[in-house]
Amino acid sequence: DIESRASENDAIAKETNLDSFLSDVDWDLAKLELDLALEGLGPDELQEMFIDALARDLEEKNSFEAAGMILEEIALQDPLVGEALLNALSPAEKTKLASALAKGWAEGDPMGAWDWITVSWMDPNGEYLDRKLQYSLFYDALDVVLTRRKEYQVAADLVRQEYEPELKEQLAELIAKRVVSDNPSDALSRIEFDSDDEIDQAILDAIVDEWSQRDFLGVKNWALSNEQQVSELGVRKVAKQLLLNEAELDLLEFHSGLGDVDKRDAAAAEVGRLTARREPDLATHWLNAIQSGPRKQIAVKGALYELGHDDFEATVGLLDGVYDVRSADRLPLMTDALLSWSRVDVGIVESYLASGREVYLPRTLDEFRKYVESSL
Repeated sequence: DIESRASENDAIAKETNLDSFLSDVDWDLAKLELDLALEGLGPDELQEMFIDALARDLEEKNSFEAAGMILEEIALQDPLVGEALLNALSPAEKTKLASALAKGWAEGDPMGAWDWITVSWMDPNGEYLDRKLQYSLFYDALDVVLTRRKEYQVAADLVRQEYEPELKEQLAELIAKRVVSDNPSDALSRIEFDSDDEIDQAILDAIVDEWSQRDFLGVKNWALSNEQQVSELGVRKVAKQLLLNEAELDLLEFHSGLGDVDKRDAAAAEVGRLTARREPDLATHWLNAIQSGPRKQIAVKGALYELGHDDFEATVGLLDGVYDVRSADRLPLMTDALLSWSRVDVGIVESYLASGREVYLPRTLDEFRKYVESSL
């Protein structure tokens, strides 16, 4: 088996360096054996093997990959030695093997690895030498913290240090994927989140989004028990998945179980938006469940956007289902809708205005346009 072969290869590796591994026909199996064998070697032996692997680069197709594995083990044992070895390489080799150093360093010392990635890829003026490479190193290092160390709190703390929106988003999504692939409830119980912290909320939103796509009932139950940690965006993600998976009773339970009115309104708004085209009556029901007047207006506007310009009567029908014709909240929404439709089908707007169904709007298109201009 692999364990016994690795034990034998431990001794062989010291004597013949990489020969016993690189000559193996099954390189995937050889990598597993090499990985086990490296754990039994000291710094000096590892350095010799690393130099040997690089010297063989043109001779052995797998030697460069082996060099990365060796450097990763060196970085785990003594990151400063690993850094010195990496810095002695050519720029091309350094770029290819930087990830190995970051991974090994992060496994033994996450904060040290993070600091190295932050500082070592800047020039004296503070400009980044290779932003794309640096992002990938942050990603690889964080993945090690999540998968090998299982330290979700440490991972969250590391991400809090970053300021670049793109990088924060990538790292938050990585945490979300690893948390959800593990045991979400257990993992989240081991992370202290500040609901007012932008980074924390971004991580939580990413976790809820990922989790809701894999286990919509599990995340629903967690969200109801931990509502204070779930943002309105997170609530929308849960409601969306419950709707898409036709879990109608669970959706109703989720909506009614939310204690915060704004979050209940957010759930209702999302369902109203998503059902506007295919189930207008259901959309109307959910939009009417929104308690806040301004939030209802925003939600109806979102639902109207989903309807587009496919069916004028559907647009009017949605507004009729949510607002009385004399409602002041209806007026700006209908005005915007008619103005938008006038760019697509002037005739249908003229006919509608002439019908007098809108008590607060003029009955001709010209007067309607003057009314809009005067309202700007």
